[in-house]
This record gives sequence, C-alpha cells and structure tokens, in this order.
Amino acid sequence: LLLRKDSPNGERYVRRDRAGEVDEAFGFSLAPLLARAEEIEQLAAAVMADRLHVKRLRERITLCRRDIAKLIEAAVEEDIPGDWQGLYSEFRDLIEGLPRSPTTAQLELLLDELTGLRTNILNQLEIQVKSTKQRGNAVYIERHIQNSNPESTSELEPSFETKQGAIAEPDNDRGSVTAAKGRGETGHPFEQKEEGQSRRAGVRNDGGGLKSFPLGLVLQACPEVLAYGPDGVIRNWRDLMAAAVIVRSMLGVSPSAYE
Repeated sequence: LLLRKDSPNGERYVRRDRAGEVDEAFGFSLAPLLARAEEIEQLAAAVMADRLHVKRLRERITLCRRDIAKLIEAAVEEDIPGDWQGLYSEFRDLIEGLPRSPTTAQLELLLDELTGLRTNILNQLEIQVKSTKQRGNAVYIERHIQNSNPESTSELEPSFETKQGAIAEPDNDRGSVTAAKGRGETGHPFEQKEEGQSRRAGVRNDGGGLKSFPLGLVLQACPEVLAYGPDGVIRNWRDLMAAAVIVRSMLGVSPSAYE
C-alpha cells in the first residue's frame, strides 16, 4: 500500500527542477494505494457480504434451536411416544460441538444438521397427529407443528379476497379465521362437514357470530405483517404462519400466550 524511498540524510524532502516541478521525492508514496483502490473496494464489499451471511446464519440457527427445544418440550409434556431424550441429547451434542469462534462453513454445517433434526421431529409429531384418536392432543401437537414449520400448512382459500365472508375453495375450511379463533379459541383441524360447509358459504353461525375472514381482509387490517413474510410478501396462509412465528419470537411472546 505504501512505498518508502529513503534520502541520503534520512529526511523527507523533494528536489525540484528549474520549472518548479517535483523531480524526485524522498519519503512515503501513496501511489500503490491509489492504484489498488478498486481492488480494496471489492475486498471490502466481500468482507461485508460475508459478515451479513454469517449474521443471517446465526439468526436461522437461533430460530431452529428454539423450535427444536419447544417441539421436544411439547412432546414430553403431552407424553407422546418417541425417543425424545435421545433426540434432545443429539440436539445438545450439535450445539456444544460448535467452536467458540466458528467458521462460515461450520455454521452452515450446523444449520443443515439442525434443520434435519427439526424435520425428523416434525415428521414424528405429524405421524402422531394423523394417528391420534384424542381430539385435544391432535390440536395441541398440530399447533406446535404449524408454529415451527409453516410449510406444513396447506394452500388455503383465494389468498386476496378482501370481502368478509368470501366463499373459499373446498379445502379452505382450515384457513378461515373466525371471530371465535380471533379470541383465542381453536377448533379441531378436521371440522365436521356441516361446519365446514357453513363457513365456506360465509353464513352466520347460530350464535350470531361474524362471518369467516379471508386472508386478504386479514392483511388489509394488519398490513405491517407483510414485511415479515418470505421475501417481504405474504401470498397465502402458509406465508402468514411463517411471518407470525417471526413476530412472535421478536416480541418475546411465550408459547402459552401465543396459543
């Protein structure tokens, strides 16, 4: 970056010609720094990009760790069959095996391993959801699965209907956000046929409750949540579930309060 040119007497000075122009200079020259300015700028950009990548890796690892811990805790509390102690030991081994100052490659490897472990746990819980005969347990497990894995939520109604009580597709009864659910009441994921038809038709229930709310109306009422969806967009209920998990973590809302 610097060139040093010593003078005979060790001092810094210049020799000028008769026209007053610098003929020879002694001391330090910054010419290499100027010549490599573009190269240095590219290196700086690469360092910043790497730091941002590492930051995002750490954030994703934190979310994955949190999901795994909560899923295992929920499984143990509900006495769901499975080797949860073994899975927890595997989880702790992965975390404790990370060096104090890990490289980018080590963080990427840890994220892949944690993601695989979370997928394994989710698969086991999903099997229990499908096989359980107790309605309460099925609802509890499925909520935890949806909270930690938005991908498990199926495609729902026409995403951006904005009229209250809009008619949804036949598979959309799970996606309707009713007034009862807005108060924190959660129904079974597989509602009876009559109940599903009532919501799809957008009629009022016997208790005089409000009609079902389509996704577009929910987003219209809470536009700020769009920023937390995948790529800053919410196209369906699955994206909204993913955004809700992020917002829940940011606000520090406890699992019991969230449920």
